[in-house]
Amino acid sequence: MSHFMWTARAVLFGAAMVSSVLLFAVPASAAGAVTVDHGSVTSTDEFDDPDTCAAEGFTVHAVQHETILFNFRFDANGQFLSGFAHHDLSFEISANGRTIHESDHYNNKFAPDGSSVAAGNEAHIRDADGKLILLDAGRIVFDAADNVTFIAGRHPQFLGETFCAALLPN
Repeated sequence: MSHFMWTARAVLFGAAMVSSVLLFAVPASAAGAVTVDHGSVTSTDEFDDPDTCAAEGFTVHAVQHETILFNFRFDANGQFLSGFAHHDLSFEISANGRTIHESDHYNNKFAPDGSSVAAGNEAHIRDADGKLILLDAGRIVFDAADNVTFIAGRHPQFLGETFCAALLPN
């Protein structure tokens, strides 16, 4: 899995932590019903990634913007019932005087057993002229141990392909 996908998961984990804290702020009189925590997290990050294109011999620089809208459902005892997150994620990725653009829109559903489903446009990368470089789109199902149990659609980046050739020097 690429550094970029791990970054998105870290932000989602932060959203889950915020949601959990909010759950404990619910007054006791509200107990007894299912609690739904709604929220959003917006982040901007700028970083150098030496790993993604290491095989090609260069580091990429990335500027990331992400907004996650989420809903987490808990029962009256505070037990997690389900979760949903919608990601709007964009990157400006550059190296060797070239820049590519990534614009992703996807959803995650989380089950109480730890399994999850990712569906949507998880990697949509174009060059400066708008030419499609890499597209991951479809659905991936994970078990509670984060093992892939089902894949539908195109997922070259998830399966190890990179966009690095688009950033090679002329």
